[in-house]
Amino acid sequence: GLQTGGSLSVKASEATAVLGYGSGTGEYILSNGTFAVNRPLYVGGCMSADLLRQTGFSVDAAHAPGHDAATGRLYARGGELAATNELGIVVGADGKGRLEIGPDGSVTATALVVSNNVEGVLAYELGSGKAGELAVDRLVLASGAKLAIDATALSAHSRAMIRLADCGTVEGAFAPEDISILVPAGQEARFSKATVLTERNGRSGLWLALQQSGLTVVIR
Repeated sequence: GLQTGGSLSVKASEATAVLGYGSGTGEYILSNGTFAVNRPLYVGGCMSADLLRQTGFSVDAAHAPGHDAATGRLYARGGELAATNELGIVVGADGKGRLEIGPDGSVTATALVVSNNVEGVLAYELGSGKAGELAVDRLVLASGAKLAIDATALSAHSRAMIRLADCGTVEGAFAPEDISILVPAGQEARFSKATVLTERNGRSGLWLALQQSGLTVVIR
């Protein structure tokens, strides 16, 4: 799906939102407007038991979903996405899931879980000097969860600290081998190193910290 404006809402009384279910593929691109969801939002499949528990919908055994086979992508290129259900957004619960935030996108959620049941990816497409906005009360990073940053548009004169997310709490961390960065041409020195930290001045969140000798990704 593609939303280029206006307002879309999924109310608490309506169905759970799932991008990619069973062996299927689902994609939603928000480029403008607002998308408000007060149901659990699964990106990259969900277990049939979760679907039953959340919606009361019974899955026909003759059409059972393919386990671990779903593919889902939610791309907040622009506009505003708000997920207010207590479960928030779950990425990669039963398949390959990707939550991607563009430089003009805004995502707020009660919780964001980046799973590794198959593959869960939190991705950013940076602008010339900033990232889009991500604000969550609780960020959960499963072991093996991936962080992908496309920084090819980042200016060489950008500030050294780029905020990626504000979080109430952070559980888990991105392992160095699970962080991938597309580096701007000519800025290899700024991007020669990447580390993940979990505290900064008593604040919780996610920052991209650039240094002359390398790069540090800071989770606070």
